[in-house]
Amino acid sequence: MHAKTFFVAIGIVILASPIKTQGATTQELLQQIANLQSQIATLQSQLTQLKAAQPFSSFQQTLRMTDQNAEVKKLQEILKQEGLFCRNCQATGYFGWWTKAGLMNFQQRYGLPITGTVNDQTKTKLNQYAGVNAPQQTQQPQPQQQTQSPPTPAPPPSSGQDSIAPSFSIVINDGASSTNNQDVIIRVECEDPSGGEAMRFSNFSTFTNEPWGGAEAGKLWRLSSGDGLKTVYAQCQDEKGNIANASDSITLDALSPVTSSPGPTGTLAAGTTQATLSLTTNEQATCRYAQTPNTDYDMMRDADTFSGTNTSHSIIVSTLSPGSYSFYVRCKDVMGNKNSFDTAISFNIASITTARTSFFVKPYLVYPADKPMYPQYEIAVNSYLTELQNWYKDKVGATFTLKPLVVVRSSFNYLTMRCGPTPTEACVNDLSKLEGNWGMYMNMAIHNGQEQWEAETATLVFGAGGGGFAGANVYSNYTAYAITGDWVLEPISGIPNTWGIPCSYSDGWQCVEGVPKGSPAHELGHAFGLPHPGEQYASQTIMQWHGNFPSPAFLQQEIDALKQSPFFK
Repeated sequence: MHAKTFFVAIGIVILASPIKTQGATTQELLQQIANLQSQIATLQSQLTQLKAAQPFSSFQQTLRMTDQNAEVKKLQEILKQEGLFCRNCQATGYFGWWTKAGLMNFQQRYGLPITGTVNDQTKTKLNQYAGVNAPQQTQQPQPQQQTQSPPTPAPPPSSGQDSIAPSFSIVINDGASSTNNQDVIIRVECEDPSGGEAMRFSNFSTFTNEPWGGAEAGKLWRLSSGDGLKTVYAQCQDEKGNIANASDSITLDALSPVTSSPGPTGTLAAGTTQATLSLTTNEQATCRYAQTPNTDYDMMRDADTFSGTNTSHSIIVSTLSPGSYSFYVRCKDVMGNKNSFDTAISFNIASITTARTSFFVKPYLVYPADKPMYPQYEIAVNSYLTELQNWYKDKVGATFTLKPLVVVRSSFNYLTMRCGPTPTEACVNDLSKLEGNWGMYMNMAIHNGQEQWEAETATLVFGAGGGGFAGANVYSNYTAYAITGDWVLEPISGIPNTWGIPCSYSDGWQCVEGVPKGSPAHELGHAFGLPHPGEQYASQTIMQWHGNFPSPAFLQQEIDALKQSPFFK
């Protein structure tokens, strides 16, 4: 009654200060209305607090969600005694979800209708439990049985009535074994008859400072920093304080590979034409290089990928000459983490200081004007040039100086280069025919339309069409050339085309095992001045039989002739 009297008294004060409308503007009236609404809201809040502050005598009201008063607070205290209220929650006097859930369990425990509200039957039971008498209901006479002594209330359940922890499990990233992201998704399953009260998570097996939070089916979680196996620990607590533990593990790989031991370094010996680039990584990775710094890993060529996908990596670079070199390496691990910075491999090749010839072998790769270009051919030729240079070194004891490969796009189409500007029908229909002075068109292609060969140079041409063609000292001053066709390019690169002369046109004698590497070695021997051997030679040499390269070698007189050649001094 005090609350009602207070409200009425205040109401009289408000009504004693009516809204002044005479002469007031619309804006002033609206402001007065807003002030009154604010005062009403304040009074309503004070009324709610007064209701909650009233001392509890007995359960008299029908209680439901959002109610707030002393009876709700007493209800919460009874539910806590029964072990049916949030263990860590305080009795606030506000009827919320935890109160409703605890009340429904109370009603189920004592055989009452499960309504989630404090109805008449529940009020009677709660008053018995609280040891107070319900107020007399003067509007209705009490039945005879209600006037008798109330039945003895059932004793509260023992503290050991529910000691079973919830069924609890967690799974990180749907069971993935590894991740490259420190942030993961944890899927949670916690089941308990009384409902899960709260959960908490930790990157450690102890829960020192980790707060309890609400139950949830999924959670975003950040793993501890640093690569390696990570374990997330979790606990789920039901309303009675029973705690279940769970954990799951995942391997974190969020860091890019760490490189070390790049090589070679310093200055390599004069005459070095190839070097093995190498480095190691702290984890399994794939590495590539570029010759331009700050090149993104994905922009580097597949052809420049190091061999080895574990922790040791190497690749051979060829056609080197005296000077300074830098190769910029980046690596990617199996989880896709890529270096964002270069590992530079830098070295020098010393200049030749001893008496050395100025004669060189210059290699060219010639494409017809009307046919596609194949990067695989360029890779294969560069690799073969290094092999050929080393083969001569092995067989002769000395070798030639090699210039970098030059790729040329001819101004002539394929049919003109093979059969001439007015090809005959026979040449058109037979790929093995060469009626258009094939060597001349190769010469003109690499010299901008001029038919000439360079002095003191053995020009080694890999070109469209043809088989083998060579000449030594054809003009003066050791001008030489050696030409081989696309029937050589296809098998050494593994990339066939539909327009070139296939290796089978040689009837197999030059294409043992389909790799005619001996033909360029043979033709280059002509460029160095070696003829075909006559009948007086007792055994086969590369100048007589080159189908099973690298087995054929040279006779001693051929070796002596090559050592006298200016290309080998």
